[in-house]
Amino acid sequence: MPDAMVIAIQSMQGDLLRMEAISQNIANISTPGYKREIPVTRPFPEFMHAVGAGSPHIAGTEPAESGTDNLLDGSAGPVKPTGRPFDVAVMGDGYLEVMTKDGPAYTRSGSLQLDPAGRLVNMAGLPVSGVNGDITLNGAVASIAPNGEISQDGRVVGQIKVVEFADSGAMKRLPNGLLQPADKTVQGTVAKTALRVGFLEGSNVQPLKEMLTMMETMRRFEASQKLFQGYDEVMRSAIGKLLGQ
Repeated sequence: MPDAMVIAIQSMQGDLLRMEAISQNIANISTPGYKREIPVTRPFPEFMHAVGAGSPHIAGTEPAESGTDNLLDGSAGPVKPTGRPFDVAVMGDGYLEVMTKDGPAYTRSGSLQLDPAGRLVNMAGLPVSGVNGDITLNGAVASIAPNGEISQDGRVVGQIKVVEFADSGAMKRLPNGLLQPADKTVQGTVAKTALRVGFLEGSNVQPLKEMLTMMETMRRFEASQKLFQGYDEVMRSAIGKLLGQ
């Protein structure tokens, strides 16, 4: 297939992936702790090398290589007061750690509660990791300090674990708003990040910015579509002349 048509197809595929990311961002404007996805286009020489190697999906044989990847925007969202004693907002780059059936996962959503057994859990019922394991309370009356220490009946019964990663953008999204390092070999470090108690971090999605990006993506998609159609017409005319039609 001619390079111009390949480039047009790859551009449209990349724009479709961008639109998926933008749509997800807009749908999560009100989701506590949500981190927006950033579509990132690979450098043109790297992309063309993939094209030359025959990796783009054109006729249904190999997965698409659009030249576009999604990273997470690790910047903090706005912090809003809730007044609830077990709501916490992480101040800094850290994440709360929760335990799933597949191991630890991470979140910036600090809407916490107690389960029937007295364990501190997130809204999905997953145990929140403490520095020394699960945190279990004897009753719902307790206080959380800015360093994550939880006190009850005049003594410290646990400390909420906050984990930092060197590259917060290299995280993949899991169900229930959780995150995990894209590279499973990457280990986080326990952070000394402060918590704001009685507050929740909101989504870091900026609606106006997403709408502008959506409009820009749509225009680029339409331009690539016209390029493809125009080149197709030229090729069709040339073939017609060769065949004497």
